[in-house]
This record gives sequence, structure tokens and C-alpha cells, in this order.
Amino acid sequence: MKCSFPCCSFERAPGNIEHTQAMKQATAFEIAKGNGNFGIFPGDYKLPYSMQFNIGFQRELFKNNVLTVDYVRNHAVGLPFISVDYEKRLDASTLNKSAAAAKVATVLAGKTVDQWLATPANAGKTITAFGLATDVFFTGLTPDLLRDRILTGGFSLYSALQAKLVGRLTNKLGIFRNMSYSVSYALGHSLATCSAGRVEFESGSCDNHTINNEQYFGLNAFSLRHIVGTGVLMDLPGHVGLNLGMSFSSRAPASLTVPALGGITGANALFTTDLNGDGGTGTTPRTDLLPGLRNGNWGRGVSSIGELNNLIVAYNSTVAGHPTPAGQALIAAGIFTEAQLVALKAVSPIIPLVPGTNRTPFASDPFNFTMRVTRPIKIENASVVHNLTIEPYLDVFNLFNYRGVSAYSGLGAGFGSLNFDYQNTGRVQEEQNARGFAYGPRTIQLGFRVSF
Repeated sequence: MKCSFPCCSFERAPGNIEHTQAMKQATAFEIAKGNGNFGIFPGDYKLPYSMQFNIGFQRELFKNNVLTVDYVRNHAVGLPFISVDYEKRLDASTLNKSAAAAKVATVLAGKTVDQWLATPANAGKTITAFGLATDVFFTGLTPDLLRDRILTGGFSLYSALQAKLVGRLTNKLGIFRNMSYSVSYALGHSLATCSAGRVEFESGSCDNHTINNEQYFGLNAFSLRHIVGTGVLMDLPGHVGLNLGMSFSSRAPASLTVPALGGITGANALFTTDLNGDGGTGTTPRTDLLPGLRNGNWGRGVSSIGELNNLIVAYNSTVAGHPTPAGQALIAAGIFTEAQLVALKAVSPIIPLVPGTNRTPFASDPFNFTMRVTRPIKIENASVVHNLTIEPYLDVFNLFNYRGVSAYSGLGAGFGSLNFDYQNTGRVQEEQNARGFAYGPRTIQLGFRVSF
């Protein structure tokens, strides 16, 4: 290498040509631009760990009947796996101003934005007409990459008071004998980063700016406040066995996010629903919670239509009608004004209130009752095998056919949504079909078991 100030020139020795070409060979990650990569373990990756604490007591209430009460707490660090896009794909802060301005100028075809909006042929057109919600204009940190997803650990917490009573009754009770039973109850909650239900699985980041954002550390689908289970096993005359089981739990919590309304969906929702400007994972931005709610907060912290409507009113008066960070970036670049973005519907949408006439807004509390009837038949002198037992059985699941109603599908204001007006549209009878059933119908199962 020869170098002189202020310019430098390089000479490569002939023997280093192959070595230099090998060094320049692109990696698979570079060839794919990070797309298709579902998470890379960083060099400073640390194994997840959890700390569990439990304390309890056990006491025999009377012969063969034992009560156990425990408090259980498990806190995991490093789980769930969160796939953080350090490339910041479609992030509002990464706008390529010159490329966006050139694209808009192409669409305007010599007109100003106001002139373009005033043209009858463009009446009703939205921000989607300009095609700005792509990696070409919101480039991420490095225009040569699409994604750079690195695995980062989150947190999870399970905390519950558990009680269990098990016993066996030796005395005959009428036609029942050899009765044994179990009754359990748990009062608790389960929380995780991004409300992940399976914390051992990888999930996308719910806030790509603030990893482990406290607002998104919330109750997950397994966080059932009350869980009750019972089982009774007994013998009836004629060597018939009867097994009864019942389970009940509180409904699961839910999260409510800002819906894509006004016909602007997909990647263009960057301009309507991406309230924190953290972009998206591909063709759609990450969903952002309705301001004032946490993950898993609907049905727990906020538990009535009135409380929810108060949050919607606050959102409509402070957030709706204003540009998101992606729109603000276009304003700062001098490409559009706020009034023009309003005309193009590139602002957060107004969310309709939830009608007070709607039926219970939550899914039904899970309840199930099962029954099994058996009648073992023993054949001690079978010609093929010895001690042959054939045990026919009858199972009935959801014995009382309690199906309940499922949850509404968010705040999108369409049929099936929580804030659709079923009463005034004359679709009350269809509301059940829109929500569906929470549980399957009564099911009967016949079979037999052979042991020898």
C-alpha cells in the first residue's frame, strides 16, 4: 500500500487477490437482506433463568383427607424470546426525505398537493395513492437491509395461591362405595413481556423502541384469576365405575388495540395506527394499544363498557385526527402539511364508542362437566392370554352442553366487533353468530380398553 496526503492509492499484491475476493463474498444474511431470518442469538447472549419460591402447609383434616395450601411465585428472566428488529424497518425516524419527495412529485405530476387534492379525479383518494409505506422511503437504519432481528430476553411472572383437598371415604354412602375425591382452587395471575402465552417460543417485539416496555408487560391468555377443579371417583353396584369431573375458571384477559379504519390498512396503517412510530415487521405496522390500556388490561383493570368508552373518548379528543410519527416525519420534511394529511386520511382514526345496548362484552367464564362410566369385565381363564380385562367406557364431555359466547373481535366497528351497533342495525339475533361459541357442544365417546 502506498499513501500520500491528501489522497490515498492502494496497490494489491497479486498473491492476495483470491483472499480479498473471499473476504468480499456476501453472507447468507446479506444476500437475504436479513429477510426470512427469525432471530439471531447475539454474541453476548445469556441463558434464561427463573427463580421460584413457594411456601405452604399441609394438614390431615380427618383420616384419609388432606388439605394442602401453597403460595407459588416464579419469575423468569430472559423468557419469552423477543425478536427485536434492530434494523428498525419502516420506522418513522428513518424517512428518506429526498426519495419520498421525488415519489410524491411523480404522483402530483406538476401540481401542488392542494391542486392535486382539488382535482375531481382524485376525490376520495388517500395517502395510499402515493405508495410511501415501503422500505424504499422508510428505509430503516441501513437501506441495504430489510431486517436485523436479534433475540432479546423478556420477563415473565406467575404468582398464585393454590389450595387442594384430596381424600378417600371408606364408608359406604348409599349405593356409592370406594369414593375418592379431589378439589383444587388457584387464585393468581400470569404476566409476560408482550403478554406472551408460551414464553419458551419466540415472538415479535410489541414495541420496537422500548424493549420490555412496562405498558406491554401484561396478563396473558393463561392468566385466569380463579381456577376451580373437582373430580370424584366411585364404584356403583354391578362393578360399574363412575368418574365425574368439573372445571371452572375466570375468563381470560384481552388486549385492545387501535383499529385500522377509514379504508387504510396494511403497510399504510403506518399513517393511522402506528402511534409510537416503531414501524412494522413487513407489510403491516405493529399494533399499538389503545392509550390508557396495558396488555391484557381489558376485562381486568378495565372491566365495563363505561370505563372503556371513557378511554375511547379521551383517545378521540387527544389522538384521533392527528398525524402519527410517520406522518409527522412527512410534515417535518416539507412534503405535506397536517391539513393535507387530514384530507388524505393519514391521521389516527376516530373510534366509535361501544353501544351500551350490546350484550356482555366479555367471553363467558369457562365451565365444563365431564362424566365417565366404566364396567370392567375380567376373563381369568382366557384361551389366548391370562388375566384378560376388557373395560368398556362411555365418556360425555360438556355434559350440560354449556357453550357460552366467545369474545368480540376488537374495536374495528364492523360486524363482530365490540363497538358495532347490533341493536340499531337490527342484527341482534346475528350477534351470537358473529361472536361464535366459546366451547364445543356436548360430545359422547364410546370405547373399550383391553389389558392383559
